Amino acid sequence: MSERYRIFITEPKDHPAVERLRGLGEVRQGPQDRRMEERELADAVRGVHAVLITSRDRITRPMIEHAENLRVIGKFGARPENVDWDAARARGVRIVWSPEANSDSVAEYTVLFILAHLRHLVEAVDHLRRGGWRNALVPGRELRGKTVGVVGLGNVGSRVARCLGGFEVTLLGYDPFVSEDRAAPLGIRLVALPELLAQADVVSLHAMVTPDSQHMIDERALRRMKPGALLVNTARGALIDEDALARALTEGWIGGACLDVFAGEPVAPPHRLLAAPRTIASPHIAAQTIEAQDREVTQTIEEVISVLEGKESAVPPPA
Repeated sequence: MSERYRIFITEPKDHPAVERLRGLGEVRQGPQDRRMEERELADAVRGVHAVLITSRDRITRPMIEHAENLRVIGKFGARPENVDWDAARARGVRIVWSPEANSDSVAEYTVLFILAHLRHLVEAVDHLRRGGWRNALVPGRELRGKTVGVVGLGNVGSRVARCLGGFEVTLLGYDPFVSEDRAAPLGIRLVALPELLAQADVVSLHAMVTPDSQHMIDERALRRMKPGALLVNTARGALIDEDALARALTEGWIGGACLDVFAGEPVAPPHRLLAAPRTIASPHIAAQTIEAQDREVTQTIEEVISVLEGKESAVPPPA
């Protein structure tokens, strides 16, 4: 008889692919409405062969070291930054995810953010519901003709550039790992980050969080931006120094912000950025489409099953 596995999913998934996991063994799922406490998650992971996570939960070195049976960590969505890769590598634990599963959804949402802010859409809807009409609204701005700076030209950043091409914008890009040959077909001119910040009317973040990129948008970076510039973040909250951004918005250093991600999640009032002026904030939903969620769950579960069954995974092992 084949080995029966114990599998834990931190954030519950109601999806047919979960039945595939149940065919391999016992599947337990965490709470729907909150992030698990670190000790609670450590207890849940101890003894399992596989754990599947979202960006909500962090898998630390002690968790990995004490999970003696752990073989694979699966992350729904993009490459995980909330897993201790060194600890997993040392234990021989595979890390898999679903590359490109949500790239289209996040790119579309990024463009939605930009247009909504330029056209004051949120204010207009609220104004109408309170009995107002257009005469009292401040006119919006067109996207056409603006300069958009894309920071990070991976799966999402590249798609954002393609989506924006039809708006006849000027595209600037910053990504130290991307060549001119790769950027040119996207219509992007590569520049240094300070130049991008100084020239862009819209700065859109799509970088991974690394020691070099954490808080890459700090007070110095924000002061380089145009006074009317829009900052958009659908990537990771840790890319921005949130205290500096709150001051920038309150004191008018920049024109506004659209934020779908935060340094610590979930967030709720009185979080400083939820009350910041000229800010549209949403609860990390850029990838929350039926299509993206289906791809994320299906692909990640298939990768986890491949590892448990000793088959080749489509996701390369950590270097």
